[in-house]
Amino acid sequence: MKKFSFALDRVLDFRSQVEEAERSRFNALAAQRVRLLEEAQEKRRQSRAARLALLSRSTFPAADLKYAHDYAGSLERSREETLGRAEQVEQRRREQREIVIEARRKKRLLEILRARKLARYSKAAGREQENLIADLHLAKLNRESADFAPPS
Repeated sequence: MKKFSFALDRVLDFRSQVEEAERSRFNALAAQRVRLLEEAQEKRRQSRAARLALLSRSTFPAADLKYAHDYAGSLERSREETLGRAEQVEQRRREQREIVIEARRKKRLLEILRARKLARYSKAAGREQENLIADLHLAKLNRESADFAPPS
């Protein structure tokens, strides 16, 4: 019996590579989103610190108050922009998740096809071995019966 070969092995390898690449893009988007959320949280902390810094002093000039207020406001606007970017990344991540699922589905279909072909091959190989064993057994019986047959 010839060796098992799956004609679509190269395609299956390619599908595996595509799935891995798409999964890594998905993971990169998730990491980018986490980084943006952490950045937004840090900006909120800085904004609060800027507002509270003036309250710790007993007197403060109006210019310092305006500067702190403007600085805190710019940090809040920057935070909102960062949160907006994080939401955009989340949307791209959702889209990428669908791409990963589709790549996984395509790979899985080929794996199922390969498994079915391997099962058919194994079944045929098993039948061929059984037939060979039966033929060998019959040949052995014929030889033994020829050895013990009385000469005529």
